[in-house]
Amino acid sequence: MTLRAAAAIVLALAVPAQAAHVRRVENFIPPEAAAVASATGAPAKAIEVMAEEAMVRFEEGRDLGSVLTGLRNVGIEHVRAVGHGWHYVYLPEGMPTVAGLAFLRAQAGVAEAHPNHVYRLTRLPSDSLISSQYHLSNVNAFAAWEYGVGSNATTEVWVVVMDSGMQADHPDLQGKYVANASRDCSNAVCQATCRTCVPANTTAEPVPACNHGTRVGGVAAAVTDNGTGVAGISWGARLVSVKVLPDSGCTPGCGNVIANPPSCAADDAQMIAGINYTSSLVAAGRRVVLNISLGASGACPAAVQTAITAAYTNGTGVLIVASAGNDGGGVNNPANCLNVIPVGATDANNNIAAFSSRDGGAITAMNERGLVAPGVGLFTTDVNSGYTGGATGTSFSSPLVAGLGALVLAAQPAMTNDNVRATLRGSTTKIGVSSVHGQGVIPQGGIAGAGMANAYSAMRLAVTGSTEFDGTQKAIAFPNPFKVGSHGTVTITVPRSIEGANTTIKVYTPAGQLVKTLKGFTWDGKNESGNPVASGTYVFLVSTENGKSSGRVAVIR
Repeated sequence: MTLRAAAAIVLALAVPAQAAHVRRVENFIPPEAAAVASATGAPAKAIEVMAEEAMVRFEEGRDLGSVLTGLRNVGIEHVRAVGHGWHYVYLPEGMPTVAGLAFLRAQAGVAEAHPNHVYRLTRLPSDSLISSQYHLSNVNAFAAWEYGVGSNATTEVWVVVMDSGMQADHPDLQGKYVANASRDCSNAVCQATCRTCVPANTTAEPVPACNHGTRVGGVAAAVTDNGTGVAGISWGARLVSVKVLPDSGCTPGCGNVIANPPSCAADDAQMIAGINYTSSLVAAGRRVVLNISLGASGACPAAVQTAITAAYTNGTGVLIVASAGNDGGGVNNPANCLNVIPVGATDANNNIAAFSSRDGGAITAMNERGLVAPGVGLFTTDVNSGYTGGATGTSFSSPLVAGLGALVLAAQPAMTNDNVRATLRGSTTKIGVSSVHGQGVIPQGGIAGAGMANAYSAMRLAVTGSTEFDGTQKAIAFPNPFKVGSHGTVTITVPRSIEGANTTIKVYTPAGQLVKTLKGFTWDGKNESGNPVASGTYVFLVSTENGKSSGRVAVIR
């Protein structure tokens, strides 16, 4: 029997086993990396491989049929020949990769074997203004997009912006905007018609009461990778506008037409109408995230809590994210309501913004359910088809987390809302915080919640079940090589093992000459004088109160 005929017979026999095999990703530490780590004390670097799978090359001159029969007898299934003498096999079920490879190499006829490595797309959007969006770098969005950009073949994810209404025909929003699902709820009864249009037209969209909702929508899910404008953190999520602010009460900049009482505002009835309507959008093949960048002082009203609870628990329910507040005091409602993820704000240097509301008294929403994200000077979409770099407030840190929640749901649409919240909080970057309060020093959790959103770690946790890989153990630069003309900025990731306060990042030449001390976690390829550095390899040193780590980045001009 020829080798080709034997391989064909074995492949046919292996089809049932292939159909039953469940493919999943596993973190694998190569033995040589483990040996180096043991000798140096440095953390071992894991790589991603397909669990219970391997690539194998057989000894020359062996009868392939006999070799494969021997493998099958010990639980190793041949899948197919992949060319150039290599074959793809399944290892015994439940056997860790490191043990499986040793077992495979010990079998008669096996010359060489290695894991079935995992390769991911390197996602870098083409949006012209992305270099101005520091917040994407600070939450590690570029690395996160290697694991998914928010699209799912069977399940759509909608981000509902309950706000002032959005400019539906904005060039960076209209491709995402779900017109037939958007509603005007500003009179506490959600309507599909445009009440201000003459004549009334069911296809016309409500004019935004002011600029707020348009800015919020762009942070969460602006059209991305379209060669123009800005990028939303979720490339694939659709946008739904639920307008709750009245046209007559708001100035274009969202000020009050009548100052006392404030006229650019919603009430409980409007909020409940919007929440109830959002709940109705949950359907088979669709997950829904509700962003509420509105707030009021005081505890969560019972009527609003009832609506939130019903929306959250409607099947897989509505994932609800809300801005913590901008008064520097206690977390506002509805962010302090049960089943809501409150989001505080950080600045470009990953410090807690002074205005960001935090826990106080009996309210412990941040500590129990919250996290923080960039919310100072974000670059996003604006009314009149424009853009702004002045989006400041927890109103804009909230949709960043809502969009990240949409990314997670697109990657794992079967996740419950509790699972998503645990993923967002379980993948954060710890930042140093301190604040004096009337009751003493507020702990980390009361100010920053679980920490600062880290999109890369969140997507890794959602997709692989672990955050422990590369940037979580070693300082890395992304993208690397850093092509200045294409990428704009490079992001430096702090290893989880040394995350902490007083973080500094310094870039050096290989000879040790200081090039620049970074103010945040991104580098634009310039030195302290603002001049572009030459092409070449540069060393960066990350230092925190908990330790140091270094890495290299290649700059290409």
